[in-house]
Amino acid sequence: MKAIEFADVSFRYEEEGPFAVRHLNFSVEEGEFVAVLGHNGSGKSTLARLANGLLTPDEGTVSVFGTLLGEKNLYEVRRNVGVVFQNPDHQPVATIVEDDVAFGAENVGLPREEIGRRIDFAL
Repeated sequence: MKAIEFADVSFRYEEEGPFAVRHLNFSVEEGEFVAVLGHNGSGKSTLARLANGLLTPDEGTVSVFGTLLGEKNLYEVRRNVGVVFQNPDHQPVATIVEDDVAFGAENVGLPREEIGRRIDFAL
């Protein structure tokens, strides 16, 4: 099953500005690990923000487990999409990777033991 799918996604930060992402098509299968690499300004953070609904595409669609991303389902989608930034200073929660990985699981009320298992699996 496709965990995330981008279908012809384009996005720009300013209405008449250059596209940060243009006609992007890709999918990530459930259980697959993906690293997004590129130079500064190449669209990595934009891609991550589009995947979890922090940004909305100007064109195309983003789906998470078959559900089209939209305002009405952002909470549910964000339960399935997490982002860990390369630079700890950019982390929205903590400066320790384990704490960032645990953050989402803690917010949905998972038991501490399960959170520990998920951290071990992810890292």
